[in-house]
Amino acid sequence: MGAHKLRMRKSAVARQIDRYVGILLLCVLKPVKHWVTFEDVSDKLLLIKFAGMGDIILMKPVVDGIKRRSNLRIYFLTSRAMKEVVSYLQLSNGAIYYIDFATSFSRPLELVKTILNLRRERFRVVIDFEQWMRFSSLISYLCGAPMRYGFSTAAQFRNSLYTHSVTYSFTQHTLVSFAQLASLFLGEDIVMESLKGFVGCISPRQDEVEAMRRMLLAYGWKGDSQPLAIVHPGCGSGGEPRTWVVERYAQVVRILCDRGVFIVLTGGGDDVEIAKRVFRIAESSSVAFFVGRTSFAQLVALVSMANFVLCPNTGIMHLAAALGRPTVALHGPTNPVQWRPIGEAHRIVQSKLPCVPCLRLGHDYRCNDYKCMSAITLEEVLEAIDEICKPW
Repeated sequence: MGAHKLRMRKSAVARQIDRYVGILLLCVLKPVKHWVTFEDVSDKLLLIKFAGMGDIILMKPVVDGIKRRSNLRIYFLTSRAMKEVVSYLQLSNGAIYYIDFATSFSRPLELVKTILNLRRERFRVVIDFEQWMRFSSLISYLCGAPMRYGFSTAAQFRNSLYTHSVTYSFTQHTLVSFAQLASLFLGEDIVMESLKGFVGCISPRQDEVEAMRRMLLAYGWKGDSQPLAIVHPGCGSGGEPRTWVVERYAQVVRILCDRGVFIVLTGGGDDVEIAKRVFRIAESSSVAFFVGRTSFAQLVALVSMANFVLCPNTGIMHLAAALGRPTVALHGPTNPVQWRPIGEAHRIVQSKLPCVPCLRLGHDYRCNDYKCMSAITLEEVLEAIDEICKPW
């Protein structure tokens, strides 16, 4: 079995354990939800968000709002893969802990050790920004903080151990939901502030930009005289239902290269195979292959230099929006109301099938044939690109 399929299977198993074991534990612990809390607590706040990159980027202006209003020292609990993102965005001025649920159930001692380390911090407050995961609610409880904030999400049975909760809405942007949860903790509404502060909330490091320029020039980019576009064809492990047709990505790449645009293919380690197929079919010398080869800091620098980004609904979409870069965002099963790129410079290409959108939690796909993504035509995508690139 390949590493990609193995990760997918582990993630699926972890979700099933979270669903069945998690709900059972929440029901059992509900009557005694104050038994493990401390009375002598520190001046520390723990934020919890495991996945993914896009959601953590959306948290940036919300956490900035908390920092401006709270004297609590902020700690962060995330996944190993997101630790670099949390660090770059400066979402913590304390320690950053991580747990990987896809492997933690096979290594329970590591999970117990992390929870014990969290308890030693004696947090005053925990804010759990996960929308569906039951085990994040359990961990917020086991940390021992007397005040625990989180989402009450329909049919997920996850809010029984919180002391304070807000309803997670499927009819508003996720950033708004994050800001509402923080507002409950702060006692002050920071929703509009967070929305207005999103574009520009991330900045590239100048040394990384200069290094990226040198790298791109070595790949054949002609500098500022040549438009630079990012094409991000993958959605990571488990994101296949959100992925557009490979051959159409390749057609877009060829057409843009014929127009004089330099293309950079990006993605994570799980996106390498799909990106290689795009690269092979496109057959252009004006394409640089950066998939699985960039740190988060390098990706920020690269996106900040791009004239636009073409991608499905995945983390780089929110990164581009935060950096103020125009985005053509392809949506099939995902709902733009919840996950659209924030700002005015973007174009959303949404499948027109009557079953769209069907996704609510981020992983609850209704089918496996991806018809909603294949229904998006090449012409629709090119038209959207032309709309945001008319100055060319």
